[in-house]
Amino acid sequence: MIILSILLFISLAVNAVLVWYARRLTKQFLFFTENVGELEESLGDFDTHLRGVHELETFYGDETLGALIKHSKVIVTRIRDFYDGFSLEGEDEEDTEEDLDGPT
Repeated sequence: MIILSILLFISLAVNAVLVWYARRLTKQFLFFTENVGELEESLGDFDTHLRGVHELETFYGDETLGALIKHSKVIVTRIRDFYDGFSLEGEDEEDTEEDLDGPT
């Protein structure tokens, strides 16, 4: 009977530690996904701004800006893919292709 009581106590202690650890991991995961979402949004804004500058008469057709736009598209796509892999939400990818279309 004593051995059973000791095993029960050990089991309760291990379960308590596992619950604490799972909650901690969940909080870190949610913090991580929120920050990645904000990063994706910031880089999307940068891409939009860069396209706007490229369309100005002074810079239209500039190869350096064109290369920057292509590079920003690649980065935004990679971050979206990364975020979608970790996101808990089932968001539709309606804007993915629309945001990436534009002058190069």
